[in-house]
Amino acid sequence: MTLTVSQDGQITIPREAAEQLGAIPGQQITLEVFSHGEGSLRAVDPDTPFDRVLGRWKTDKQVSIEEMNETIAKGWAGLLDDDDDDDGD
Repeated sequence: MTLTVSQDGQITIPREAAEQLGAIPGQQITLEVFSHGEGSLRAVDPDTPFDRVLGRWKTDKQVSIEEMNETIAKGWAGLLDDDDDDDGD
Protein backbone atom coordinates (compact mmCIF):
# COMPACT_ATOMS: atom_id res chain seq x y z
CA MET A 1 0.00 0.00 0.00
CA THR A 2 1.39 3.38 -0.99
CA LEU A 3 0.55 6.62 0.82
CA THR A 4 1.20 10.18 -0.34
CA VAL A 5 2.57 12.90 1.92
CA SER A 6 0.64 16.19 1.67
CA GLN A 7 2.20 19.68 1.51
CA ASP A 8 1.69 19.87 5.30
CA GLY A 9 3.58 16.61 5.84
CA GLN A 10 0.44 14.64 6.59
CA ILE A 11 -0.73 11.28 5.30
CA THR A 12 -4.19 9.76 5.16
CA ILE A 13 -4.52 6.16 6.18
CA PRO A 14 -6.95 4.31 3.93
CA ARG A 15 -10.02 2.85 5.66
CA GLU A 16 -8.91 -0.69 4.82
CA ALA A 17 -5.53 -0.14 6.51
CA ALA A 18 -7.17 1.45 9.57
CA GLU A 19 -9.49 -1.54 9.86
CA GLN A 20 -6.55 -3.94 9.63
CA LEU A 21 -4.85 -1.97 12.43
CA GLY A 22 -8.02 -2.26 14.47
CA ALA A 23 -8.24 1.54 14.66
CA ILE A 24 -11.53 3.37 15.07
CA PRO A 25 -12.30 7.06 14.35
CA GLY A 26 -10.66 9.31 16.94
CA GLN A 27 -8.21 6.66 18.11
CA GLN A 28 -4.51 7.48 18.18
CA ILE A 29 -1.98 5.65 16.04
CA THR A 30 1.71 5.51 16.84
CA LEU A 31 4.41 5.74 14.19
CA GLU A 32 7.78 4.21 14.97
CA VAL A 33 10.46 5.37 12.54
CA PHE A 34 13.54 3.21 12.02
CA SER A 35 16.98 4.51 10.98
CA HIS A 36 16.91 2.79 7.60
CA GLY A 37 13.91 4.76 6.23
CA GLU A 38 11.16 2.41 7.29
CA GLY A 39 8.43 2.77 9.86
CA SER A 40 5.74 0.89 11.71
CA LEU A 41 2.16 2.00 12.45
CA ARG A 42 0.21 0.70 15.45
CA ALA A 43 -3.19 1.56 16.83
CA VAL A 44 -2.87 2.77 20.42
CA ASP A 45 -4.91 0.61 22.75
CA PRO A 46 -6.74 3.03 25.08
CA ASP A 47 -7.50 0.30 27.64
CA THR A 48 -5.17 -2.10 29.29
CA PRO A 49 -6.27 -5.74 29.12
CA PHE A 50 -7.06 -5.51 32.85
CA ASP A 51 -9.44 -2.56 32.25
CA ARG A 52 -11.25 -4.52 29.54
CA VAL A 53 -11.75 -7.47 31.87
CA LEU A 54 -13.02 -5.28 34.71
CA GLY A 55 -15.40 -3.53 32.33
CA ARG A 56 -17.25 -6.80 31.84
CA TRP A 57 -18.33 -6.76 35.49
CA LYS A 58 -19.40 -3.14 35.87
CA THR A 59 -22.53 -2.81 37.96
CA ASP A 60 -24.42 -0.25 40.02
CA LYS A 61 -24.87 -2.77 42.83
CA GLN A 62 -22.92 -1.92 45.98
CA VAL A 63 -21.79 -4.60 48.40
CA SER A 64 -19.96 -4.50 51.70
CA ILE A 65 -16.55 -6.01 52.37
CA GLU A 66 -18.30 -8.64 54.47
CA GLU A 67 -20.54 -9.61 51.53
CA MET A 68 -17.51 -9.79 49.24
CA ASN A 69 -15.63 -11.99 51.71
CA GLU A 70 -18.66 -14.26 52.13
CA THR A 71 -19.02 -14.67 48.37
CA ILE A 72 -15.29 -15.35 47.98
CA ALA A 73 -15.45 -17.99 50.73
CA LYS A 74 -18.45 -19.64 49.06
CA GLY A 75 -16.60 -19.65 45.75
CA TRP A 76 -13.53 -21.32 47.23
CA ALA A 77 -15.77 -23.87 48.94
CA GLY A 78 -17.49 -24.66 45.63
CA LEU A 79 -20.86 -23.46 46.88
CA LEU A 80 -21.57 -20.96 44.07
CA ASP A 81 -23.28 -21.66 40.75
CA ASP A 82 -22.11 -19.79 37.64
CA ASP A 83 -25.40 -17.84 37.71
CA ASP A 84 -25.31 -17.16 41.50
CA ASP A 85 -25.38 -13.40 42.00
CA ASP A 86 -27.20 -13.21 45.38
CA ASP A 87 -29.39 -10.27 44.24
CA GLY A 88 -32.66 -12.19 44.09
CA ASP A 89 -33.07 -12.03 40.29
